[in-house]
Amino acid sequence: MYITFIHRTSSMVIIKVCLLLLIITIWGCKPKPQITGEVWDGFDQPLQDAIISVQGTTFKAATDEKGKYAVEYVPGKIKLVITKSGYTTAELDFDIAVEATLPAEKVVLYKIPPSKGIWLFGSSDYVLINQGEIESKRKNLGTMHYKDTYTAIGKFTQIAKGKKLRFFDNSGLDDIHLLFFRDSIFLIIEGEWMNESWKAFKIKDEFIISNQIAPGIIVREISTKLEGKCAFVGMQHYELLGTPRIKPKQVFLMEFINTERPSPPLNSW
Repeated sequence: MYITFIHRTSSMVIIKVCLLLLIITIWGCKPKPQITGEVWDGFDQPLQDAIISVQGTTFKAATDEKGKYAVEYVPGKIKLVITKSGYTTAELDFDIAVEATLPAEKVVLYKIPPSKGIWLFGSSDYVLINQGEIESKRKNLGTMHYKDTYTAIGKFTQIAKGKKLRFFDNSGLDDIHLLFFRDSIFLIIEGEWMNESWKAFKIKDEFIISNQIAPGIIVREISTKLEGKCAFVGMQHYELLGTPRIKPKQVFLMEFINTERPSPPLNSW
């Protein structure tokens, strides 16, 4: 009886150990909750070695050569922080109640140019838009009305016109507009007609899409088929004798050209 008792006890121990190993194996095979996604750069290319961190935890992952990642998480309110040295930063917020594998929206990180200014997106890098100077002349029209003529001086950056052109703006200018003008001159009439005159020279708002991606950094997209000389103009607001006024402060010079056929005389309007 004694030997039989030991044999039964040993069998029970073995069974329990086997059950425990089975539970551990099943638990270990259970898929871990992950957030998956892709990171691309501003030139529509997958971005490798971007770091994805779950804020407040040790969970991290890096993107592969296809820009893809999978990072673990614990359910709850989650903030993903996506970074890479030399690029802008992005964040994604989630509120996840149940463990699952969740796809995230595609994230774009923009390469930061070496200096401040306005940069055209090329195929794989930026093209700096030349910054010019502004020469102003004023003509008195009488009864406290006058006409300011501003001449842009400098080298125009030539750009092949396109249906959509994108610009990286880290110039730091708060109020910036796109103006087309004849030769190198554009006009702003101040006084009670200032706003109406300004509308006549400013490109309509629907032509420009501005997306602020970080403090002081804006990606601007222009949809236009127009040709000719134009400029991004940073405006300065001020008051004169209690009247709000506006004048150009900085100018970035461009010339949209047609590379498919000989261009007609520019700015012939």
